[in-house]
Amino acid sequence: MMQRPTGECPIRPLGLPAVDVQRYARGFLVLSARRGSAQALLDLGRMHQAGQGVEANNRRALGYYRRAAAGGNAEGFYRMGLLLSEKSESLLDAWSAFLQGARLRHAPCVQALQKMTDRLCTTRQAVSPACAILSSR
Repeated sequence: MMQRPTGECPIRPLGLPAVDVQRYARGFLVLSARRGSAQALLDLGRMHQAGQGVEANNRRALGYYRRAAAGGNAEGFYRMGLLLSEKSESLLDAWSAFLQGARLRHAPCVQALQKMTDRLCTTRQAVSPACAILSSR
């Protein structure tokens, strides 16, 4: 049986270094995203948010999440809402993202929407657009 050099990835194709595998994976995601894959856009957003194979960049991640959400990916709305909720000036935008994901019946969006609504209405950080909408239902 052939011995692998220490640190070699067992699933790496053609003996390429792990960095090359990430680069190739990113390349395939970019091609899929260009062809309209909302899932590829979501995965690219995750890569940029976590800094996997690319430099961590929340602004780019948010852009990919927005595009994934625009393509109908509910997880895109959720991840977009999470990033937006980190900034106090973007809470209403985060609430809106969670609402759109909840309309697609995405359970994490529904839960996040409830928490965000409670937070906005009890702390009065949103001078009521969100609360007014909810109280009218």
